[in-house]
Amino acid sequence: LILLDSLLQEPAARHPPDNTPSARRSAAQSNTIMSWVQVAADSDFPLNNLPYGVFSTQADPGPRIGVAIGDLILDLSKIWNLFAGPLLSDHQNVFKESTLNSFMSLPRSCWLEARSTITSLLSKDNPVIRDNAA
Repeated sequence: LILLDSLLQEPAARHPPDNTPSARRSAAQSNTIMSWVQVAADSDFPLNNLPYGVFSTQADPGPRIGVAIGDLILDLSKIWNLFAGPLLSDHQNVFKESTLNSFMSLPRSCWLEARSTITSLLSKDNPVIRDNAA
């Protein structure tokens, strides 16, 4: 079971000037929650910026929903059952779909609960995915 897939085949070289959003974000990260996923200091996708998207891989070409963290993608279709909070427990199926449409049609409160769940699962002290990732 692969939960994290590579986002990029080869990491792009990044040389941001000191005053770019990326550099400011890196400086701010010292006060943020740490992840068990290794994320470069200049990454656009640290734990406090987890963008949703639809992706596929050569090994699994079907489109599915994921969240970028660093240069990796967390495949939400593999962990749909972990969205068991009071708002999402009846909507877990949205994470098994091939588009973001159903998820985005949910109320903002569901988005916040999803973000909180993902952040918790990727936090360094949470073993749920960390100790079961393959």
